[in-house]
This record gives sequence, C-alpha cells and structure tokens, in this order.
Amino acid sequence: MPYTMGRDCIYTSTCAKKNMCDEEFCNRKCRLCMKVDCTKICDRVKNHEYPKYLKSPFVCSTCSEKNKKKCIYDKYYYIAEKADAKAKATQSESREGIRLTQEELQTLDEILSPLIRQGQPLSHICNTHADEIKVSERGIYNYIEAGELTVCNLDLRRKVKYKKRRKKHTEIKCNKFNYRKGRTFEDFKMYMEEHPDTPVVEMDTVRGLRTKEQVLLTIMFNANSVMLMILLERSVSNPPLQKRKL
Repeated sequence: MPYTMGRDCIYTSTCAKKNMCDEEFCNRKCRLCMKVDCTKICDRVKNHEYPKYLKSPFVCSTCSEKNKKKCIYDKYYYIAEKADAKAKATQSESREGIRLTQEELQTLDEILSPLIRQGQPLSHICNTHADEIKVSERGIYNYIEAGELTVCNLDLRRKVKYKKRRKKHTEIKCNKFNYRKGRTFEDFKMYMEEHPDTPVVEMDTVRGLRTKEQVLLTIMFNANSVMLMILLERSVSNPPLQKRKL
C-alpha cells in the first residue's frame, strides 16, 4: 500500500519540480498536487526502503497504530483470507494442463476412443486396461472435456444427461474482524497510557487434567495485588449466577 501524491519518494521534502503533467496554468509543486501522482511520471523518483519490512515477518501488521500514522514508508499488510485464496489459486493452476507427452497422449487416445465409440463405459475400460492406462478416470474425463482426445462428451452416453455442477462463489470479506477494532491489547495499552489511574481487573480460567471438568476461575486485582480463585464444576461460556463463599 504505497503512499500516493509524491509522498513515496526520498526527495519529497526538497523536490521543487513543477508542471510535469503539462497542465496549463498550473504553477504549484508537483509533490503537492492532489490530482496527479508525480511518482508515476517523474524520472527522478526513488522509493523509500524501510529496513523493517525487509526482515521477518516482512509486513507492517506488527507495528502499532501510532507508528503507522507517522510512518511515511510503503506499507505491506498480511491478510490471511487473501493469502489463502492466492495460495489455493496457485496450487490449482499448477495442476492444470496435460501431464503427458504427445506420444503418450496418442497412445491413450488409440486405446480409449474406439472402445468408447463401441459403447463401453469408461470405468470398465479403465479396469480392463489398467496396465496400459496410466491416467485416472477423473483425468480422462478432464482430457475429453478439454478436447485432447478424438472422442467428445457426446460420445459419453451418460455424461450428456448430467447437469453441470454449479460452483459457489464465496467472496472474501476483509472486514471479518471488524469487531476487534478498539478491543485489542494495543488499544488497551494506549488507553492505559491516557488513563493511568484506571483500576484493572484480570480474569482467566485455569484448567487441570483433560479428564476433569473442574476449572479455577482466577480474578486478579492489579491495584492491590490480590487474586481470588473460585472453583467451578465445569467451564461454560455463560455460567449461572450462584452465591459462592469466598
């Protein structure tokens, strides 16, 4: 996510170039223009190289919001949904195409095409010629669909009866974790810096053996370093309110 309008350049503060876009009656510095990004048309542009994202984890996701606002360098973010979708697309594309030589494909066609035209089902052909056919049944269907063999879908008597399956197109929603805004640990630390006198109470559950359902509910009062420990019969998200002797 690079900055635009001239900010993504090491000469931003000193550059005095004007009228690079050849717009008439324009006399302002190009780096201050809000219409044209001067980094796209300037031959002197040189992007910032920030050493932090040149090292692991190579993204700006770990920086605090305060630093991100002050930072003038390019910003790179890791979005799990987009990364996963891109990885799956790359994996799928790498498996596309024909993984046979021209001679192997011709030999496969000479075996399959006459038998399919005789009306033999493809599953029967694959079973009886398993030693000669080195391609899976699903792969043969794909070759026929792609037109790599002399037979076509019309020669497959059962396939023409089937309806084509519809794929569900799921959109990647990048705002999946919007509920975390203002509720992260970084937000908590910033709030405590502004309100240092606010009393803080930490609550957690401690589990023992997996075979036992009992858990300890711990409540820590940081102001006076006091911890309460309550034994619960089992860990549930919304336990019923009961009077307990402390």
